[in-house]
Amino acid sequence: MGKATKPPVRVKLLITNSPRRSPRWSWLWTWGVMGSSIVTTLGGIWIGLRLIVNPGTVSWLHLFGPDWQQSPLTRNNLHTLSEVQAEASAHGLTVGQPVHISTFPGFAKQAAGFNDFLLPLYAEATCRAVDRSIQACPMVELRVYRPTETLRLPGQEMMFEFIDRLFVSGPEELVAIAPLVNANLASAGSTRRLPLHTITPLTGQAPLPGIWFHLSGDWHRGSSRVLYGQLVRYDPDQRHLQSLLAWTSPAQQFPQWQQVTGGEPTELLVNQTIGLEPGFQVYQFAALSSPGKPIQVKAIDLKAAGLKSASYVNGLLLARNGLWSDGLNRLQTAKQTDPDWSDLAQSQLDLVSLHANITRKQAQQAWDSPRSQILALLIDGQWAEAFSVLHNAHRNGYAISTLLANPSDRLWQRVEAAMREEAGSDVLNWGILLSALRHDRDAALAWRQAQANTKGDRPIAAVLALLDPLVTTVESTQLSPSVRSTTAKTLASTSAAIESGSAMSDPVHRLIGSARWQPSINPSDWMRPDSTQALTVAADQGWYEISAIGIQDGADWRSLKLVSKEGTESNLVTQLWSQLQLDTRPTLQLLAWTGNMQPHLRQVTVKGLRTVGSDVVLLAAGDPPPVNPDSPLFLVLTLDTMPWIDPIDRLTVADLSQQPNWSDTLAPMLWQELHHAQSLFLAEPTNPTMLLQQIGGWSVQLMELTGDDQPEAILSLRMKSSSTSPAMQPQTLILSNQGRVLFRDRVLATGPSLKAIVDLGDGPALIMGDVQGYWIERWSAATQQFQSQ
Repeated sequence: MGKATKPPVRVKLLITNSPRRSPRWSWLWTWGVMGSSIVTTLGGIWIGLRLIVNPGTVSWLHLFGPDWQQSPLTRNNLHTLSEVQAEASAHGLTVGQPVHISTFPGFAKQAAGFNDFLLPLYAEATCRAVDRSIQACPMVELRVYRPTETLRLPGQEMMFEFIDRLFVSGPEELVAIAPLVNANLASAGSTRRLPLHTITPLTGQAPLPGIWFHLSGDWHRGSSRVLYGQLVRYDPDQRHLQSLLAWTSPAQQFPQWQQVTGGEPTELLVNQTIGLEPGFQVYQFAALSSPGKPIQVKAIDLKAAGLKSASYVNGLLLARNGLWSDGLNRLQTAKQTDPDWSDLAQSQLDLVSLHANITRKQAQQAWDSPRSQILALLIDGQWAEAFSVLHNAHRNGYAISTLLANPSDRLWQRVEAAMREEAGSDVLNWGILLSALRHDRDAALAWRQAQANTKGDRPIAAVLALLDPLVTTVESTQLSPSVRSTTAKTLASTSAAIESGSAMSDPVHRLIGSARWQPSINPSDWMRPDSTQALTVAADQGWYEISAIGIQDGADWRSLKLVSKEGTESNLVTQLWSQLQLDTRPTLQLLAWTGNMQPHLRQVTVKGLRTVGSDVVLLAAGDPPPVNPDSPLFLVLTLDTMPWIDPIDRLTVADLSQQPNWSDTLAPMLWQELHHAQSLFLAEPTNPTMLLQQIGGWSVQLMELTGDDQPEAILSLRMKSSSTSPAMQPQTLILSNQGRVLFRDRVLATGPSLKAIVDLGDGPALIMGDVQGYWIERWSAATQQFQSQ
């Protein structure tokens, strides 16, 4: 046999292309990793130290954070005040006065942000136009800075760390004045932005930590004013400024923290009350987990019902239409009977209760005026009581058409809501009256017929009869000799009631009249409440006879006339004396001009009155008139008749000519006007450019007089006189930025001239005067000019 063969041995080989690592390369790789770790660690320590010492040198780290936390500066967050001012100036801004948070009430030195301050920035061009008054300029930006001594060398300015900024923009006018528009007290505004210019801390217990304050502004037209603004919160821990809420207040009150719903936390209460109409907005605040939006703001409203029960829904309907007390009663009933009472329902009940408490107090208050008493009762839904006061006032001679003059839409909403819920006879009577006053008697008849299912306790004719003047028959009374001579023709056996249009409401708030000096009088010609009291005057005083130009009954200015009705002399004097408020306010102010716009002012006291035809003439005692007055007649006002309108701006002709709205129209308009005056001007200009060189320093006032939300310019021209020309006085021009002369008075001393620009409560008016007396001129949108009233 042959040799046996051995089986083959299988050998596995591992083949690789990697060469064997040499000890030298392994050593380098190990030390490289260790070095990188050391450098990274040291770099982290260095960055941490820089963040502590000077955070601005590593501001690039903000690029890796969320948008709300990024720094608006690119290199360094430390600046001196000079650097901040230079940066603002480069962008056309002016730096305002710092507002130190340490001055806010209730802050402790240990509190976060105590040393920080707010720095407002204003539009520089506008500041220049308002006598460089920063406080009156529109704020466009708000910054927060923190003082630091870091890296400050001896002799260098203090360094301030930039924290955050907020770009500021005020509300549109139509939004700010919306409560007035809804109350028919103003026309709808424009979309122009209103300025914010004031920083005011918000005190009280805030619902969340932080520093709270308002940025605010003030809107006014005539007697209507609105305070508006934004609620802003600064969180010093998160280094963040945030605008949270825009608000507006016709009551001109800053919003405040208050526990409206009775528990914690507090809410923000915004007062939007107008007159006797209560109005409040309430906002609740809650913290969110999102750092970009850390706070949620939610308004408590009455739109979505917190419960589905019929009683609750009906109560909410009454409250939305202004019947707060009735609505509250329904909501409280629903709370006692509905097991599904919710937090939303409780919040709505608390809001309704806030309003109802006010309307109830107003209804219980004793008012001097029947008009105010009736209105307070109607606002609280006390229909029967209000009708009783109205009926008594009518029997006492008051005209219903003026006690309820211009009934608001809000009153009519109450009637409609009450008719749906109550359908009582008292509400029905008010519906008839208000419908007749809002439209006419035919509309009142049609409305009554539509309420076929409602029974009234009075025929509609009896209700409408309240709109007719009251005529009463009394026994004829012989007039005393002291008044017989002047009242026999006008009174005979009658007395009189004051008429404004058809009649006048109580009380007369304001009076405008003209007075003539009377060195002596016949006492028997004048009536007075106490006929036994002698008409006497101090030795250094004399008498003025006063005729009324106009009186104000509520919101309207009307002429003072008489409507005859039977009565006695005592009734006549008592009624006139009371309705003119001479029993409580007998003092009037008398104004006289002697060649300039600043009048001589003195006070006179009414002592008696008489009637001349349908006119009422007052007798007042006072000091003699000034020497050489412009007119033998003097202007007379009640002490609170009207405020002089303050200019929106005061600037020079040169400043005004640089403003965009005036740059193209002012110089040509003035040149044409003064060129027309020829030799009356100081030096006749040959072109508009030369004119501005001559009168550039003259003062100009800007006022809004025509209701178009664009201020007009009022300029008093300095005319020169000559020996051959009659005496002259400054000539007043009212100019529009559209290139029109809206008003000019005459330059002769005997001609009519503008005496004052005043607020009559419902808009601006010009008080004009000449040697014959005074009158009122107001702007007419139809004729586009000022017209006499």
